Parts: sequence; structure tokens; C-alpha cells
Amino acid sequence: TAGGTTVLTFATFESIGAYTSVGVGTIEFKVTVPGSTGTLVDTSYSIGTTEYTYVTIGSPGAASAVLIADPYGQPGGNNFAVRVLNMSATDTLIDLYLTAPGADLASATPVVIEAAAGTVTNFVTTPAGNLQVRLTKSGTKDVVYDATPPAIAAGSGQTIVAYGRDSNKLLNVAIMGSQTSG
Repeated sequence: TAGGTTVLTFATFESIGAYTSVGVGTIEFKVTVPGSTGTLVDTSYSIGTTEYTYVTIGSPGAASAVLIADPYGQPGGNNFAVRVLNMSATDTLIDLYLTAPGADLASATPVVIEAAAGTVTNFVTTPAGNLQVRLTKSGTKDVVYDATPPAIAAGSGQTIVAYGRDSNKLLNVAIMGSQTSG
């Protein structure tokens, strides 16, 4: 709930909800398990008139959440804006590479460097299109995530959320489009 308004119900792991208006001012966000009397996360944030994304991670007894502002500006041309939200418990610093599919990573330069665990980086403008997304342990070419998602549209803002699931070596990713349902 946000400010007493139900925002998402019966969400499963890796769910992405739709944008919901919750007002401005100091808003209390609560995350609970259906049927439980306890609260997993209970935090108040000062909300302005911009759009935000609220991301939770963890399990009962070890849950956390972050609220991140979504404005990404106007990337212009055939570009899009991208940032990394590192929610990994195992990789405290990661780098993001966006390349043509199949490109050799050895000569590639990261688009985002040192995305720290529990934080979101600033948006970076980069060319849009069919891209291979790879995350590495920061400062190395040790790939911990590798996939080619659908083409990323020019003019969009994308948040790459890195998190762990059933592995202490590899990461999973959710790509969330700003001002969309993800």
C-alpha cells in the first residue's frame, strides 16, 4: 500500500505492476504478505510531483525496498536513457555493457560502471536498437548476466534491475521501462 491505497495485490516474485497515483507529500509505503498480520517493509517517503518506481526484494524477515525517481529527460535522436538498479546481495559492484548481439566483450566499454548494491545509477544516454545486455563484476569481463531482450525503443527510459535468484554467481534482470508497466 502507499498512503493507505492498495497499489498491488497478490503479487508474485518478479511481478511488475502498473503506475498508480498516490498523491504528493509524505507517503507511507507498506509491504505485507496476504493473510499475515506482520509488515515486511514500512517506510515513509517525501513524494513530489514526479513519477517514481518502488522496488522490493528479499523474503519475509529479510525484505527491503527502494523508491527511485523516474525522470529520464529527452534522450533525442535514436537514443534511449538507461540506468542500473543493483539489488544483488552477492555482486556489490557491477558494470553494464550494451553491445550489438554477439559482439566481443573483450574490446567493449561499459555504459554504466560500478553500479553499487542497493543503489540506482544516473541515467546515461546511449544508442537504441537490438542490443545484447551483459552485466559483469565491476572492472572485469566476468559476465554474471547475458541476454538479448526485445529491441529497446529510441526516446525511452529503461531501468535495468539486477538481482539474485537461486545462484551465488549469476544475476537475473528485470528491464523496466519508465512511464510504462515494465
